[in-house]
Amino acid sequence: YRADIFALGNLYYKEFISKYHGLDLIQPLVDMMKWKNPAQRPSADAAFHIFESIYGRTDESLLRWRLRSRTESAPERVVYDTVAVAREGIYQLRKLIS
Repeated sequence: YRADIFALGNLYYKEFISKYHGLDLIQPLVDMMKWKNPAQRPSADAAFHIFESIYGRTDESLLRWRLRSRTESAPERVVYDTVAVAREGIYQLRKLIS
């Protein structure tokens, strides 16, 4: 199953980390999953526990924040970040009211 861990690590890197900003939190886990020596790679259970630990330490608002493409232009970033801030504001307001 260590080959599966390697394949998933490569998938996460190619489809997420290399394409989006803001995934620095999971970079160490993905790096471990891609280690060349299979014996050094985490098991599926260990990788899951590492992910749970990262998830548990991460602020909720950061988990809700949008993924920002590495190819996004500055004007696109301004527009999309403005929408994301508005969405987060609405979420917080609803949470406060209810």
